[in-house]
Amino acid sequence: MSAAIETLDLFRVDVTWRTSWALVRVQLDDGTVGWGESSDAHIARIAVDRFSALAADYRGLGFEQAHSRLDAAIAEAAAALGDSAAWPAEPTLLGGIEQAFCDLAAQQAGQSLASYLGGPDTSYAIPLYANINRGLRERTPTEFARLARSAVDNGFTAIKCAPFDFLVGDRRVETGLRLIEAVRAEVGENVDLMMDAHHNLSLAELTAYRQGILDLNLRWIEDVARVENPVEVQQVKEVLDVPQAGGEAATRPDQVVAAIESGALDVFMPDVKHAGGDRVAVALGAIAAEAGLEVSIHNPTGPVGTAHSAAASAAMPTARILEFAFGEVDWRADLLTDPGLESGAYARATTRPGLGVGVSMSTLTEHLGEPVPVGSAHPGSQLWASGQ
Repeated sequence: MSAAIETLDLFRVDVTWRTSWALVRVQLDDGTVGWGESSDAHIARIAVDRFSALAADYRGLGFEQAHSRLDAAIAEAAAALGDSAAWPAEPTLLGGIEQAFCDLAAQQAGQSLASYLGGPDTSYAIPLYANINRGLRERTPTEFARLARSAVDNGFTAIKCAPFDFLVGDRRVETGLRLIEAVRAEVGENVDLMMDAHHNLSLAELTAYRQGILDLNLRWIEDVARVENPVEVQQVKEVLDVPQAGGEAATRPDQVVAAIESGALDVFMPDVKHAGGDRVAVALGAIAAEAGLEVSIHNPTGPVGTAHSAAASAAMPTARILEFAFGEVDWRADLLTDPGLESGAYARATTRPGLGVGVSMSTLTEHLGEPVPVGSAHPGSQLWASGQ
């Protein structure tokens, strides 16, 4: 008889004013443990009640049966989104569980997670780029430049920022451009620079500020158009012939295949959380890779999500660089039982069975703090919901 699901737990680690990591732990009755991450997508609004319900649904099921049931739930959640590919909260929660299930399945098969997902059964490392958005203390040119310099001093050769976040008013685009211009001035031309518009830049604004954006010499520009709207993707390309990236919220091929095949999208960015887990993200990435696009997993997450993203990247032949949330906390790597999986501006996938790494419960406990109501701004980590 195969092992059965014993417990499903969800932990929250409050990291900064805008970042919380939602870590999923699934344990089988033979003692095997798998880890995943469900961070972002307004997870706090649904986590406790929904995860508790899921824990009750899956507890006691044989692992293979549970995995099949989860696959069906992920497909149903993706279908329920309709034509939208914006912030899929339900697939994100299920995606963290699916990551943990993949970790467990690979352990049961005696395979590394990278190999289980279709990649090589060898050691693997992928360069990281520093996303400085979540490590900023304030949104000023000086602070953008400071954190960018810190990233370069720590070995990063590529940096991304989202200069238009939280800006309003008639001069918001000019203000945002000053922020990213400060980064370019600080790091020079030998460091790759990417700009994430977060859908805060209209086509008219893109046209009006075209030359200023071109002067930044960007490696790519991200999320101007929504990839489920291939007409918009093409319009952006016609206005600004800079490599265009997107796709972080995609859950189904039909949401992205037209943009991928249009020739206007250059970098496809699936997310192992939002897509509904590792296997969906890899399948979406395979469509992009087959069309000749670079694949770069969207990953402004904690170390568990990064470990899964590195393993998934190993299964994507056109993956060249991976996102890393830089500058948030100095104990980040210590949350893993193998801190070396994130070091030297690289993320690594191991050849050990499964994910090959777990969460250090001593580090997690160190940052727990007193239990507080869900949604509180109190710093620290806590158990959100338990299947025990």
